[in-house]
Amino acid sequence: MSTESTEKGSAAAGGGSAAPKYFLNSLDSLIRDGLVGLAVADPRVRLLAGVDAIVRADVRQLRDQGRALIVSGGKLLTSFC
Repeated sequence: MSTESTEKGSAAAGGGSAAPKYFLNSLDSLIRDGLVGLAVADPRVRLLAGVDAIVRADVRQLRDQGRALIVSGGKLLTSFC
């Protein structure tokens, strides 16, 4: 986005500041930061170490009961099973 369009948008919105504002720390950590926030907010899920993924906190219990586990994403996750 150009500075000119940002300034016009801010002025029209009454923001006063020409600098764009973002609700993120870094594009490189965007996914991980979101997952950390979700895991902190919901005790029913936990964050997997070393992978950008979360699982139900009781995933091992479900596996031991023979219940189906569904994993969705772009990486193979075997460390929690």
